[in-house]
This record gives sequence, structure tokens and C-alpha cells, in this order.
Amino acid sequence: KTVALTVGQISVIVVMSFYLLVDTDRVATAWKRVVPAPYVEEIGKLVEQINGTWNAFLRGQLVLSLVVGTMVGIATTALGIRYSIALGIIAGMLEIIPSLGPTLAAVPAVLLALFQGSTVLPLSNLWVAIIVAITYQAIQSLENNLLVPRIIGSSLNLHPVLVIAGVLAGVTLAGVLGALLASPVLATLRHVLRYVYCKLFDMDPFPPPPSFAVRMRQRGIRAILFDLDGTLLDTDDMLVEQISGRLEPLSFFDRLYARRKLARRLIMAIETPLNQFVTLLDWLGLEKMVRSWTKWLRAAYGRRQPTRYVAVEGVVRLIKQISEHYDLAITTTRDRPDAEAFVERFGLEDHIRVIVARQDVRRLKPHPQPIRCAAERLGVEPQQCVVVGDTTVDVKAGKRAGAMTVAVLCGLGDRTELTRLQPNLVLESTAQLADHLPNYTSAAAQEMATAGEFDIAAEVEQTALY
Repeated sequence: KTVALTVGQISVIVVMSFYLLVDTDRVATAWKRVVPAPYVEEIGKLVEQINGTWNAFLRGQLVLSLVVGTMVGIATTALGIRYSIALGIIAGMLEIIPSLGPTLAAVPAVLLALFQGSTVLPLSNLWVAIIVAITYQAIQSLENNLLVPRIIGSSLNLHPVLVIAGVLAGVTLAGVLGALLASPVLATLRHVLRYVYCKLFDMDPFPPPPSFAVRMRQRGIRAILFDLDGTLLDTDDMLVEQISGRLEPLSFFDRLYARRKLARRLIMAIETPLNQFVTLLDWLGLEKMVRSWTKWLRAAYGRRQPTRYVAVEGVVRLIKQISEHYDLAITTTRDRPDAEAFVERFGLEDHIRVIVARQDVRRLKPHPQPIRCAAERLGVEPQQCVVVGDTTVDVKAGKRAGAMTVAVLCGLGDRTELTRLQPNLVLESTAQLADHLPNYTSAAAQEMATAGEFDIAAEVEQTALY
């Protein structure tokens, strides 16, 4: 009966989801005809918050399925159960069904252990089946008491205690479906009740966030960490031109996709895996050998181009101006001599305190280690830093370290891709940063006085999730 009821509920959800997807445009605008005109903008913001809540829930559910599936695959492999990869996939897929899903996922594993035994454990098939059942039960207990509150709760910004209480209440009121939807429903109610409360007491339900300068003051920012290429050093456009020149044989595609745009996307796509490959070489102790081979090949067969150090317009003046108030550092995937040559070329030795280059860390951006290394050398916490960069790897590294982030569009970065990562500020050029730093004027003081309290710990926890 329970299985039939669950299958029926899932079928209804699938059918309703299909019709909602088909008529998305109608549904998205239908409420505007019902809501009074003065409230359309506010309700629109409320709907955006609710949509974000459900999207976060779905992402959290996918992460939970991946984690549980991986745990089951590793556990069954260690126990010597055949088809362990398939068992992990089944467990991850059935994770969407709370309570009943893990039980159904355990059935094929127990049957395989009972009829085929283990390839590792010198025990009878019955004992192997019992051990497998206990293992699945342990994974389910770990999931219910640790993974669900942490993963689902974090994605919805709910406390784990609220998630557990919501699941219990959902089971009592609506069974399996109530347990599945308890967390997003709680988060949705929080948004709705907050809106109603603000309207009842004549408060602004969607107050504007504090400005970047105010948030810097509230966070106690003491250091600014700059990426080099595309942020301080104007090399990205030259690299794009070189690659687009190599793509000239594909000029017949220009009407469909411009070569310069394709070159930019190729560079952006290869940056993260290339950094990870360099990290792997370093772990294996092969980076120095590969670098020496590369230099030999360039000397033997390549045409050596003179090194050009062209600073992004306005950044030299910016660095000299803000170094009186902030500790400055450069975090780059380039070799240290290249970064030092840039600093010497523009006379910035007295302004840039720290350089973190490729040789200084074991893991490159988007891993947060370069940011943490620079903060440590400057004697500050990562939360007291602002990371300025032109690509997604810079923003990701800063967020994972818990720092504030500024994305600049004077390099390779695309506005859409950078905005999707939700940096604290997006600028057309690095030189514009000076316009957003605290200037200690009466206007800034007044804005800070009216901004209200700001939960620094909550922001740090939220940025660390990326």
C-alpha cells in the first residue's frame, strides 16, 4: 500500500511538473493580473526568493544523492560485493524518495550478498548479507542525522535542528511526500512570514543591501589581493588575438560564432583544468622537469617573443593610492620572476607587500590556498581580504576562502558568467575600485549609520559554500 501510494504521488508530481513546464510563461505572468498594481514589484521579489529557495533545495538534493551514492559504492566495494558501481548508482537515484528510498536501495545489495557472497570476506553468504544490511543502515543513519541537516539545511540556509523538526512534522502530516518537501516548505514559509511581518509593521520587506564600502568597513577589511593577468597586467587581449589568429582557418564560422569570442571561451574553459594539471604535476614532483623541457623546446623550435608588460589603464595609480590604507598582494598562477618583473617595471616595490606565485602553493586557483597563503603572509585573516580578479577561478577562490570578491571585466571574464557566481562587486575596470572603497566622508558615515546590523559570520558561511 505504501509503495503504491508513493508511486501515485510521484506520478502526480511528474504530470503537474510537465504541464507547468509547458505553460511556464503563462504561469510566470498570471499572478501579475491578480495582484494589485502597487504590490506587483514586491510580490515579484518575493516570488524570486521562493524560486531561489526551491532551486537551492533541488541542488542540495542532487548533492545528497551524489554523496550517498558514492558512500554506498565505496562501502560495497570494500565489502567485496559484486556490481558495487551499479549499487551506488541505484542508491543515489532512490535517494530522492525519503525513508523508503534507502530501504529499496538496500534490497538488491542484500540479495547479491546472500546469493553470491563476498569476494573479500571469508564468511558465509548469510553473514555477508547481514553485514551489508548493517552497513546500509549505518549509511542511512548518517544521512538522516548528519548529511540531510547539513547539506539540505545549508543549501536553504536553515539550521539543522529546524530541518530535523520539519522532516518529523512532514512525516506526521503528509507521510513520505511531507518528509521530502518539509525543508523547502519551511524556507518558503520563512520568506512569506517575513514579508507579512514587515508589511504589518510598515517596514521595508526588501531593504537595499549595504554598499560595498559599508560592507568593507563592517567586515574590517585590511588587505586587497589582486590577480595579475587581466586584472593588473593587460595580457589577456594579446593572448586572445594570438589564439584567434590560429583559428583563422575557421573564419567561415564567423557568422555563427566570432573567432575572438571563441578564443575567449577556449581560454576560460581551459584555465581551471590546466591549473589542476599543474597541481598534479607538482604533487608528482614533475613540474620542474616539464618546465625545463618546455623552455628547451621554445629555445630550440619556437620564436621567442619579447616580454611585454602593459598595465591595465589606471591600476598603477590605483595601487599607489590605496596602499596607504590597505596591505596589497598579488596572487597569480604565473612564475614569481614574471610577477616581480611587473612590480619592478612600474615601480611598485614599496606598495605590493606580498607576491604569491605558482611556486608558493601546492594547489592553484580556484582552490583557496593561494588566497589563504597571501592572507597569512600579510598577517590577516582571509575574511579581512578583498580578492580582485577577472575570471571565474578568481571569484571562486576568494569565496571559498571566505573573502569578499570583486570581478572586473577588463580581462577574459564574461559578465554573465561572473555575475552568476554572485561576487560582492562587478566593475568594468580594476581602476574603478577606488570609487567603491571607504573614503571616511560624512556621506559614508551616514550610510553606515543607516545600514543597520550586518551578520558577518553568516556571510562568511554563505560564501564558503561555493
